[in-house]
Amino acid sequence: MKLPRDEEGAAMVEFALVLPLLLLLIFGIAEFGRAWNINQTLADAAREAARRAVVRDGPAAAKVGDATAPGTVPAVVLDRLRRAGISTTGAWDPADYTADCSGWSPPTDEVTAAQVSGCGWGRTTGEEARVAIRLPYGFLLVKPLLGLLGGEIDGRTFETNYVMRNE
Repeated sequence: MKLPRDEEGAAMVEFALVLPLLLLLIFGIAEFGRAWNINQTLADAAREAARRAVVRDGPAAAKVGDATAPGTVPAVVLDRLRRAGISTTGAWDPADYTADCSGWSPPTDEVTAAQVSGCGWGRTTGEEARVAIRLPYGFLLVKPLLGLLGGEIDGRTFETNYVMRNE
């Protein structure tokens, strides 16, 4: 059956109209999966670092600002993030890592990759180790597509907090 002349190319036009929405849906699913994976990785890193703080070396494991010394809490967190493929290049500033036991509140300034803070390091039974990580996340796949459709999306900061007690 032959289509009338005025309907030729209609499928191409319909496809062109639906394609951006289809791509947004596909890339949105992929972006959500990546964001979920990063959030889970941050929780795992915080748990591993808190365990390191209560089990091994106590205060020595919580060397403030020393992200390169093997076995320290900041090194555990950064190693875990790197192994998961999360970039931490240029993100570490010793001033961002604190072990102030007067209380904990998340840092207010924005960083480019990872921020770790802790409170309560020690080997005394009953004391707690608290590890908090903040990671800004920008939507890489969805943001350009939303721009084409006239919308916009801001990044999100993932934050995790893990407390472990020394038994």
